[in-house]
Amino acid sequence: ITLSTLCSMLINRNLPKIELSDQPFSDSYCQSKIEDVCTKLGITKDEAKHFVVNGKLSNSTYSTEGDPLKIGLKNGELKDLSEASEIYNISNDNKPQIKFFITYLK
Repeated sequence: ITLSTLCSMLINRNLPKIELSDQPFSDSYCQSKIEDVCTKLGITKDEAKHFVVNGKLSNSTYSTEGDPLKIGLKNGELKDLSEASEIYNISNDNKPQIKFFITYLK
């Protein structure tokens, strides 16, 4: 029943809700979402865990490893982004941004 329900949700575009946070979600919050799914679908907690997913995402906008970002100037010259722009601060983009997420039924 779990796979069938998940497939029909995708086909009918009834997608789960996604919440993002700077802090990890508490175990009690995750358990409350699992209990909500149990009530809505009439399934066990083990089955409901397939409908509630939580984890962590990280995104690094710029990596100093590899080829540098270059900007094409009007005269055809290529210049490193850090040299070409006074506004662009490469040190801010070196740190990966970490967000925590939880998905559950609407």
